[in-house]
Amino acid sequence: MRTWATSSSPSDSERVLNRSAARFRAAAGTLWSVHDPANVRGVKDLLGHASFDTTEGHYIMGQSRLAGRALARAIGNVAHRNSTD
Repeated sequence: MRTWATSSSPSDSERVLNRSAARFRAAAGTLWSVHDPANVRGVKDLLGHASFDTTEGHYIMGQSRLAGRALARAIGNVAHRNSTD
């Protein structure tokens, strides 16, 4: 049987759960912005953001990751071509 602590400060497991939930929410917003950037404003409603500013942060993070991966591939391709010449 599960019992709940009655103290006002969160337990270690509650802190981990809260951190996990926050990470899941951030991942959901970022994933949506990567896979459906045209409709990224839907993240605001899905996650209950008060303003689009928070949602925009997820969009920027997702697009930055995509750009970073594309840059890494391009650098890898150039390095590979240079090593085979």
